[in-house]
Amino acid sequence: MSALTAVEVRGLLESLNSELAKTMVAGPPHLFAMKCLAMRLGAEFHDEEDVRFLLRLLDLRSYDQALEIVTRYYPLERIPQKTLYALEELLPKAT
Repeated sequence: MSALTAVEVRGLLESLNSELAKTMVAGPPHLFAMKCLAMRLGAEFHDEEDVRFLLRLLDLRSYDQALEIVTRYYPLERIPQKTLYALEELLPKAT
Protein backbone atom coordinates (compact mmCIF):
# COMPACT_ATOMS: atom_id res chain seq x y z
CA MET A 1 0.00 0.00 0.00
CA SER A 2 1.44 3.37 -0.97
CA ALA A 3 1.35 6.51 1.14
CA LEU A 4 -1.30 9.10 0.39
CA THR A 5 -0.28 12.41 -1.12
CA ALA A 6 -1.04 15.64 0.72
CA VAL A 7 -3.86 16.36 -1.76
CA GLU A 8 -5.40 12.93 -1.17
CA VAL A 9 -5.20 13.37 2.61
CA ARG A 10 -6.81 16.80 2.37
CA GLY A 11 -9.63 15.40 0.20
CA LEU A 12 -10.19 12.54 2.63
CA LEU A 13 -10.36 14.92 5.60
CA GLU A 14 -12.73 17.25 3.78
CA SER A 15 -15.03 14.34 3.06
CA LEU A 16 -14.99 13.35 6.76
CA ASN A 17 -15.93 16.83 7.95
CA SER A 18 -19.58 17.39 8.68
CA GLU A 19 -21.73 19.76 10.66
CA LEU A 20 -21.21 17.53 13.71
CA ALA A 21 -17.48 16.96 13.54
CA LYS A 22 -14.52 18.88 12.24
CA THR A 23 -11.10 17.42 11.57
CA MET A 24 -8.12 19.68 12.17
CA VAL A 25 -4.67 18.89 10.84
CA ALA A 26 -1.37 20.61 11.54
CA GLY A 27 0.31 22.11 8.49
CA PRO A 28 3.79 21.10 7.31
CA PRO A 29 5.67 23.79 9.33
CA HIS A 30 3.98 22.69 12.56
CA LEU A 31 4.52 19.01 11.71
CA PHE A 32 8.19 19.76 11.10
CA ALA A 33 8.51 21.47 14.49
CA MET A 34 6.75 18.62 16.29
CA LYS A 35 8.84 15.99 14.50
CA CYS A 36 12.04 17.84 15.41
CA LEU A 37 11.03 18.16 19.05
CA ALA A 38 10.28 14.43 19.29
CA MET A 39 13.13 13.24 17.03
CA ARG A 40 14.53 9.82 17.87
CA LEU A 41 17.74 8.73 16.22
CA GLY A 42 18.49 5.18 15.23
CA ALA A 43 17.92 2.68 12.45
CA GLU A 44 14.66 1.45 14.00
CA PHE A 45 13.10 4.93 13.88
CA HIS A 46 11.92 6.89 10.84
CA ASP A 47 12.14 10.35 12.37
CA GLU A 48 15.22 11.44 10.41
CA GLU A 49 13.57 10.28 7.17
CA ASP A 50 10.44 12.26 8.09
CA VAL A 51 12.49 15.36 8.91
CA ARG A 52 14.34 15.08 5.58
CA PHE A 53 10.99 14.82 3.75
CA LEU A 54 9.63 17.91 5.53
CA LEU A 55 12.86 19.84 4.86
CA ARG A 56 12.37 19.20 1.14
CA LEU A 57 8.63 19.93 1.26
CA LEU A 58 9.22 23.25 3.05
CA ASP A 59 12.28 24.02 0.88
CA LEU A 60 14.42 24.61 3.98
CA ARG A 61 18.04 24.82 2.90
CA SER A 62 19.87 26.06 5.97
CA TYR A 63 20.09 25.30 9.67
CA ASP A 64 18.93 28.83 10.46
CA GLN A 65 15.79 28.48 8.31
CA ALA A 66 14.92 25.18 9.99
CA LEU A 67 15.50 26.58 13.46
CA GLU A 68 13.33 29.60 12.67
CA ILE A 69 10.42 27.28 11.84
CA VAL A 70 10.87 25.16 14.97
CA THR A 71 11.14 28.19 17.27
CA ARG A 72 7.85 29.58 15.92
CA TYR A 73 6.17 26.78 17.84
CA TYR A 74 8.60 25.86 20.65
CA PRO A 75 11.13 27.87 22.66
CA LEU A 76 14.77 27.14 21.83
CA GLU A 77 15.44 25.80 25.33
CA ARG A 78 12.85 23.01 24.78
CA ILE A 79 14.58 21.69 21.66
CA PRO A 80 16.75 18.67 22.56
CA GLN A 81 20.46 19.05 21.87
CA LYS A 82 20.39 15.85 19.77
CA THR A 83 17.87 17.54 17.47
CA LEU A 84 20.09 20.58 17.06
CA TYR A 85 23.06 18.32 16.24
CA ALA A 86 20.95 16.35 13.74
CA LEU A 87 19.79 19.54 11.99
CA GLU A 88 23.40 20.73 11.86
CA GLU A 89 24.36 17.47 10.13
CA LEU A 90 21.45 17.67 7.68
CA LEU A 91 21.77 21.36 6.76
CA PRO A 92 24.54 23.90 6.23
CA LYS A 93 24.74 26.84 8.59
CA ALA A 94 24.32 30.31 7.07
CA THR A 95 27.56 32.27 6.86
